[in-house]
Amino acid sequence: MPALCRTLQWLVVLYAISACSLSAGETVPDPRPAGISDNIHASALEWFDAYIKSDKLAELPPLAEKIADKLIAGGNLYVSGDPAFADEWNYRAGGLAGVTIWKPGTRMGPNDVMVLGITTPNERTSRVFQHGVITEGYGGFTQALTVYIGSLNWPQLVRMKEMALTERFKSGLHFIDTNAPVTEGWANICTGQVATLAVSWALHVEIVSALTRKGKTPAVFGSIFAPGGSEYAKTIEGKNIIAEPKIEPVEAGKLGREYLEVCRKQIAAFRDKGGNERLRGAAQKIAECHKRGGLVFTLADGHFWPKGASIPPSLSRVFFYGPGWQWENFKGMKPEDTLLYFGYIKYPKDAVDAALKAGSDAIVFAVDEITAQERVTAVQLTWENYDGVLTIPNLPYKPGPSSAVVQLPQWYSLVAEGDALMKQ
Repeated sequence: MPALCRTLQWLVVLYAISACSLSAGETVPDPRPAGISDNIHASALEWFDAYIKSDKLAELPPLAEKIADKLIAGGNLYVSGDPAFADEWNYRAGGLAGVTIWKPGTRMGPNDVMVLGITTPNERTSRVFQHGVITEGYGGFTQALTVYIGSLNWPQLVRMKEMALTERFKSGLHFIDTNAPVTEGWANICTGQVATLAVSWALHVEIVSALTRKGKTPAVFGSIFAPGGSEYAKTIEGKNIIAEPKIEPVEAGKLGREYLEVCRKQIAAFRDKGGNERLRGAAQKIAECHKRGGLVFTLADGHFWPKGASIPPSLSRVFFYGPGWQWENFKGMKPEDTLLYFGYIKYPKDAVDAALKAGSDAIVFAVDEITAQERVTAVQLTWENYDGVLTIPNLPYKPGPSSAVVQLPQWYSLVAEGDALMKQ
């Protein structure tokens, strides 16, 4: 016993000496490992830092020039690959209005463009698209300028690039390497999806800027929530180029870099404003709902959801009901359920009120300010209102939507935290 006391005394002395040795303002390093949400957000931010500094970003403007030439010549801009990726580009606030989801059997001509995005190399959604039509150079793909976006750290894409019969593609086959990590663990799964979407939008806004340098005005959708957005959409629907207003040329490479920098800033802002703490609270609510036998009714506004969202088997009671606008006078919730509104811009007052009236609780992600309310877990979003982040003088609406890119780390933090709680 005396020996134990002496040991404890020495430990106290050593701690005091080490504390006194710290310089003014210096703190003792926190020995605790970062949480799940912190790791996932850190992984995404590290990818942005590496990609923005790399020479890969410089590959986008020359390719965007070629695509712009095809569109000016009357070609169509098709999108395919993961269904969630195709949805992300389709009828999108901040995107070109003429984008069309490619359907099997659609024949493409020499002025057409096909952009394919793979967000996760071996998920169910990735397997919907048959990669063999690219590697073998079948059908209409041989006519169109074809762009494939994914990570060449993924062995599936490496092999596909090696096998592709590029000589069959008369307008060219291009692989854009996102340099995302191999998809092992939630952080890497998330970063892979972030990378494909972010690079694709960087290319997209470079196409927009290339059109301006060629004297053309890009037809860019505004959000349905933006003043006049829905009315304007009707005037440009199906078009990539419009006659008015006249737009000054935008420097090559400017918009792509700015887009990535804004996305990085918005992800960091969510983390820095305590978003990860609120995510952990939301994950706790989801785990509690599972354990009491309820359903997590998930309303997911935006375009990437729900096709692109991976869900762990432990969260078997997550139910993607649909987008928020489909939730009208729904009376099926029970007290053991939870409403998860994985939102976009607006606060879903009617949906939340219905859930609370049923005795359920609610988790709400929204840009709108959320008033504190009992049984409502609020998660404030950090992207700009109406989603588009880039300003082009005289263009009616901003190109470059950031919401899906910025919200991916939030989704994977939410499900990864919930997965960990269910396994305790």
